[in-house]
Amino acid sequence: MGIREEFEAWYLETSDMDIRPARIDDHYVLPVHNVAWCAWQASRTALVIELPNGWGDDYINPKTGKPYEHSMLNSGQVRDAINAAGVRTK
Repeated sequence: MGIREEFEAWYLETSDMDIRPARIDDHYVLPVHNVAWCAWQASRTALVIELPNGWGDDYINPKTGKPYEHSMLNSGQVRDAINAAGVRTK
């Protein structure tokens, strides 16, 4: 499900109003719907989660003298970082 579909599903659940028919191209007919859509997009854009360093970040590739390009995080580390940002996980 894309961001637009998530927004419209949330709007339907929250307001009991299906706004999909009230959309023309990328805009909604009513300004209040456009404002809600813009706010929804901004909330997603503003979300930035800093992940902890992964295993391997401190290891240097002996062939190149540079850090390895790939490191590993376990799912618990990722989930903790996401939850610390106030975002729920499944």
